[in-house]
Parts: sequence; C-alpha cells; structure tokens
Amino acid sequence: MNTQYNPGHTITRIASAPVGEYRFVTAAGAQAGAGAAAIGVSLTAAAAAGASLTVVTGGTAPVIAGGAINAGDPVTSDAEGRAVPAATGNVINGVALEAAALGEPVEVLIGAPAAKA
Repeated sequence: MNTQYNPGHTITRIASAPVGEYRFVTAAGAQAGAGAAAIGVSLTAAAAAGASLTVVTGGTAPVIAGGAINAGDPVTSDAEGRAVPAATGNVINGVALEAAALGEPVEVLIGAPAAKA
C-alpha cells in the first residue's frame, strides 16, 4: 500500500456499533454493510459502540480489501466494510488508486456515494 495517503478531511463520529480500522463507515456511525453508502473510512482501530471514531470523508484513505482490486476500480463496501470492486447497480464509495489482494490495505480516493450504471 502507498503509505503516503492524504486524509483531506476528517470528522469525529460516535460509533453506533463496533467498527474496525480502515473500514467504510455509514452516516449513522456504523461499519458499512454490503453495497451500503459510506460517508468515509475509519482511521480509528476497532472502535466499540459509543466510542469516538475518526472518519476520513475526503482525500484518500487506506481501506482493507475484501478481494482482489485493480488500480482504477470503483469500489463499494462488502458485508464487513471492506473495499471490493463495484458491480453494476452497486453504490460506489471511492476509487482504488492501486492494486491490492484480499486482506491488504488499498489506498482509496474517497468520493460521495453514487450508484454505478
């Protein structure tokens, strides 16, 4: 992973449920589920429900890959909040800036969630 990621904007949320580090996060402060829209990526390690959570909402951030990802792939969330390539109709939460394999962190350009045509 490129370790020079650029968290252009971060916010603090209160976790509504446990959230792992480098996972997509919803507006409600929960770890995103499969195909869910995310407001950003957690930088806080394993925040428990009720804990403060630092979320990158702009710029780039590392996200754990839920499968093989190629540079340039639009990515969505899997059931564990990890980045996976988006399929038609999925919500796109960002774009992978590098390739990664399952379980590796991948640098993602965070974007406003949008459906892939």
